[in-house]
Amino acid sequence: MGTESGAVQGGCKDARGTARSHEARIGVESGRTGGRAVKAARAARGGPQGDQLEGLLDQIGAAVGDVFASVPVQVLILGTVTYATIVWLAATHWVFHDMRRRRPEPTTPYLAALAIVLATPVLLPVSVFTYRILRPRETLADARERELSERLEELDSEIDLACPGCALAVEDDWLICPDCRTRLAHRCRTCGRTMGLDWAVCGWCGAEFGAAARPRLEPGA
Repeated sequence: MGTESGAVQGGCKDARGTARSHEARIGVESGRTGGRAVKAARAARGGPQGDQLEGLLDQIGAAVGDVFASVPVQVLILGTVTYATIVWLAATHWVFHDMRRRRPEPTTPYLAALAIVLATPVLLPVSVFTYRILRPRETLADARERELSERLEELDSEIDLACPGCALAVEDDWLICPDCRTRLAHRCRTCGRTMGLDWAVCGWCGAEFGAAARPRLEPGA
């Protein structure tokens, strides 16, 4: 019995020693692994230089944040945004009314103004420049005036002089109608140009009709 008890106790001691040696090995391996992880982290950060760079970046970020957080800079930013918004809305208003003066369709001004609104203040210069290129060149008033002028020119070209007695087409320099012999005009005794029947003075040389012939007026006399 004593021999068996001693053997059991010896086996327990051996097992305890084996467990302790195993734990010691695990601790050593863990220490090595932790040291490798720390070294890898330091290498990734670049060591002391990486810490200095990180600190410098933090200082720059804090300085920039302080600048933007200051009251003058906040007022300047607010004023800039307000001014850009006012110009944006004014450009939209101008585009709407300008398109109403150029196109008869009721929906076209709204579409043009919507395009300026969708462009936002960021793209406002580009949108206004594009609108000025694509808009019609003439306003509705200019187009009407041009059409009336062309129509008047056509009417003037269609109207011919006619004899008041027989309605025969005559020329503007004829003196008598060849059909009914109605007198159409007079001839100036001084310059020989055709004068209207109701003219008291020749419009070409200034001589009075029916009076004694006067010397012809020379230019610059």
